[in-house]
Amino acid sequence: MIALAGKRCLGRTAAAVLALMALAAAAAASSPAAARELWAEAPHPVLAGNLGEVADVLLTNLPALFVPLLLAATLAGQGQAWRLLGDLITAAIMVANAALLGAALGSWGERLLPYLPHLPLELAALTCSSAAWWSRREHPRALWRSAVAVLCLALLAALLEVYATPHR
Repeated sequence: MIALAGKRCLGRTAAAVLALMALAAAAAASSPAAARELWAEAPHPVLAGNLGEVADVLLTNLPALFVPLLLAATLAGQGQAWRLLGDLITAAIMVANAALLGAALGSWGERLLPYLPHLPLELAALTCSSAAWWSRREHPRALWRSAVAVLCLALLAALLEVYATPHR
């Protein structure tokens, strides 16, 4: 098996992402009117299904996915204050993405599912990227493998998002 971040770190990070999503979904489901204020419209087709959209989706997702990897490459050994900054930035990326997704799922439920065939791959990319930051000190050589895994997962997710969702 190709070593990415430590197995325990990947597992904990995945559990945290899923727990954050579940909490946000529960909160949104308990107050649908408040949650729906985040979205002006119900889920509907917006993609036409072409390579340009794949590139757009990929370029939209990569910055958030690569920030923890860049932090791991630059800040990991720079001292406690820098590690804390990296922890805060990585946690903010995880919380923001998981909370928005969970709130959307809690708000729209089954109506949103046809638009999310890519969700497991995007969550895996987010988990892999975040875990790379938190396990950098224990697994320094796994960073490049993690970056390749994140890029591959993000590309596959973009392809699914564009070609496997309902089209306009």
